[in-house]
Amino acid sequence: MIFFFLFFFLQSALGCYKKAHNWASRDEDLVSAAKNMATTSSRLATLKMATGCVSDQKVIHEYFKDALQYFGKAFPKRNCKGQAWAKHLEKSIQDCLHEIRTWIEPKDEADRIVALTEYLEYLPSCGAKVEGYLYIATIYFKKGKEVLKFDEYENCQGYLKDCRVPLGEAERMCDNVDPIIRLDVTALKKNVEYHEGLVRRSIARARDAEARQQRELAEAKEKEIAIDQLKADIKTLDLLLKLSIGDFVKQVYQLWPPKGTKETKPSLTSSTSSSSSQKKLLIRAISDYHPDKVDKSVHGIKWQLLSCEITKCLSMRLAKIK
Repeated sequence: MIFFFLFFFLQSALGCYKKAHNWASRDEDLVSAAKNMATTSSRLATLKMATGCVSDQKVIHEYFKDALQYFGKAFPKRNCKGQAWAKHLEKSIQDCLHEIRTWIEPKDEADRIVALTEYLEYLPSCGAKVEGYLYIATIYFKKGKEVLKFDEYENCQGYLKDCRVPLGEAERMCDNVDPIIRLDVTALKKNVEYHEGLVRRSIARARDAEARQQRELAEAKEKEIAIDQLKADIKTLDLLLKLSIGDFVKQVYQLWPPKGTKETKPSLTSSTSSSSSQKKLLIRAISDYHPDKVDKSVHGIKWQLLSCEITKCLSMRLAKIK
């Protein structure tokens, strides 16, 4: 009973305020009536909220929408009523937006953002509107930080990009708002910029690591194929180890002439049977076949691997002499 009486009373009051607004000839009367229309519409919305009736959702939406539009009519000429009245008007707008946020709280984040964005569009540039956009930007920022914990860099980058839109709106309207609100906007902007840089670096590192892994896998596969193709050569090389040093080196040069060097024949002398001559011969051959002289991009991986095997065999023969 009390609910219906109060609801009827507020509706009647709203009708009176509308008439006063229509008849107003002075700015003072106009903004006063507009503020009264706004606060009454907001009270009607909160009264309907208290019933918890699902069928009232559309009505509540309309009352809040009307309230913000009425506040929008009062705000531009608010200073004609004095500074204290103007501050009270902005406080009333903040209270109304708080009630709206309470009403849309049960919705999921995406629906809350859509709803609040719509309501903010009905308001002129003011501190309450800046706070509303800051609230939306903070939602996106927190979601970005949350996925960053799990190294979801691209998802985080997407949330930070979404955050930039309402944050940009808030920043654009910061000139004539409370300094504390401006500080909050600046702080969030710096936080976003820091995390954007962090994410860019993380994405770059992740992509580099992925590219490196792909290269390593490709090289491993290429090496595996090359080793398989070199089985006959390596078997022949093992058989040649039974020969004398001079004959071994001679056969190696004949079967697999060195690449990347002008020397294509061994430096054989008549006295290769001496220890000193054998050492020189092997050292010269090691220098000709050493893998460091192989340009993989020019000579290919097969020659790189074979030169390694040849160098190992030559080094083994040299170690036995020493």
